[in-house]
Amino acid sequence: MKSLSFLIIFCMLCLYSCSEKTEVKSLNIPSEDWRDFILDINLPLTDGFHELDWEWKFFIGEDSGWSLDGLPKFTDFKWVEFPHRYYQPNTPFWYQTKVKVDFNEPKWMYINADDGVQVYKNQDRIIATNGFYYFLDKLTKGDVLTLRVINDAGSGGIRKLGLAKTETAEEHFAKQDSLFQAIQTTYKALQHLNADDVVGAKNSREVLEIFESKIDGDKNSLPWIRKYPWLSYHQEGEISFSTVVANTESVNILFSKANSSESELIVKMEQRENEVFSIRLESKKISKYDHYYLLLSDEFKSGPFSLNVQQIAKDKNDAINLAFWSDCQGGWMRFDSIVKQMIKEPPQLHIGVGDFVSNGYFETQWHQFFHFGNPLMSSIPGIYIPGNHDYDGYYDFGVAEVLNQYLLHDKNETVRGYHIDGLYFLGVDLNTQFPIGFSENPDNVKKLENIFQSSEWENAEWRILLVHHPAFGESAIGYGGEAAVRDLLRKANAFHSIDLVVSGHNHRYERGIFDDEELGHFMQLTVGGAGRVSERPYTAPLNVMDTVVFKHHFAQLSFHANQITGKIIGTDGSLIDEFSFSKKSD
Repeated sequence: MKSLSFLIIFCMLCLYSCSEKTEVKSLNIPSEDWRDFILDINLPLTDGFHELDWEWKFFIGEDSGWSLDGLPKFTDFKWVEFPHRYYQPNTPFWYQTKVKVDFNEPKWMYINADDGVQVYKNQDRIIATNGFYYFLDKLTKGDVLTLRVINDAGSGGIRKLGLAKTETAEEHFAKQDSLFQAIQTTYKALQHLNADDVVGAKNSREVLEIFESKIDGDKNSLPWIRKYPWLSYHQEGEISFSTVVANTESVNILFSKANSSESELIVKMEQRENEVFSIRLESKKISKYDHYYLLLSDEFKSGPFSLNVQQIAKDKNDAINLAFWSDCQGGWMRFDSIVKQMIKEPPQLHIGVGDFVSNGYFETQWHQFFHFGNPLMSSIPGIYIPGNHDYDGYYDFGVAEVLNQYLLHDKNETVRGYHIDGLYFLGVDLNTQFPIGFSENPDNVKKLENIFQSSEWENAEWRILLVHHPAFGESAIGYGGEAAVRDLLRKANAFHSIDLVVSGHNHRYERGIFDDEELGHFMQLTVGGAGRVSERPYTAPLNVMDTVVFKHHFAQLSFHANQITGKIIGTDGSLIDEFSFSKKSD
């Protein structure tokens, strides 16, 4: 069956190629053999930066917002040295020191803070360069350096702080740029080389040597796919296909049907900024093209990519079947295993609830995210709810530029609603505020009210809140969940209560049922994904979950008219937990 399908696609490609005057290059798609080449280049953060052993004043602040009118007075403080960490979620930590010697030339300062930091010299704000570096044109004895750590997770503080001379820092930045270019060129090389060409290659350096010897001409102008396609589900029931392609002016998608003589569908993608191409299509229009699609331009063709777009509706068992996951955070081999397990029983829709990367500023991590997520993200539509680490590197103003560019389609929406055949999903991004919270700007408030007052919300069989931070949990001592999420539950309960909250953040599997007059009757489901799992079984003092498991996993949920059934599946396909949840009887 598959061989016949590939033959059909091959014939289509031949027809397409013959219609072009110039040669069309076939670009390879990711394979299992690529992953070592994608992972073996690491960008250094601190080459040549010397750590400081100064003492710093420290106190816990109560301020909020991304920008402040002035700096606080350090009247009640204690002395600390770096590294220094403190546990108090959603809190600013302040550090301050006086420079003890004159520095006769400009310096660059590197700061590794959790989650992020804002820097002041005397009263002047210094904006970060490349996410983590701060230029100090002059440092004189008596100058005051003040740091405001943005801690929006659990423990936070300063892991490392160092200084470097300008020429040393510039050499370091050049090395970073060189390594990043090596990653991109490796990705390009693997698309232009045949599998036989790289047999025996041990690392990316050897791949690049093969690329130089095998491929003639100007390699800088070769087309290549920076990010393989990903499918996103939108409020109107539309599916967007997106990709990032270099060195081409247009990209088309060719859709084909399995075992059908019907003509294929070719649509042109719209080019956005930064080489991003995207197109929105009605899901009912795409769902009949149930086999493969290809990316095509005048310069290249790539694929076939598997396609599994269904009209999201109840199946023969009167259920809608979805998959939930979160917190990849650099655990790429585990994420790879989770993706493979998810596509064994393809869901109608997959939903990621944040922390897709461990540091949202680094383009290299987004390379890895799209690479290892490709088998799932290029074939099945997804909903993506941001997490706090997707904002890392953007703590001066709280705008996650790379996240917006790719997964959020440059809209930076903090409230999104999805109505799907009896289900209503409310997606909320709390990370645009500090401390974590719902943005109370008039547009957000109005949008939330419109959702709560809509007939779709009122008549939904199930109302689901998608948010990175959980309402309740057992993450660590003192953190029993997010007050801002509970505030959302209260707002909803004034109209029609939320039945299910799906979150990430805690790096473990947690499940609990809550019944509260203000919040309603609901289940909190926290999925832990592929990030680091803490084996320390902390218990928050105020709230106890029904189930807590310290294993990497994803969730399969089936939504029936009066019941949700769920399975928690491990990276090896094992069943970790099985449960059901019903609405409260009137």
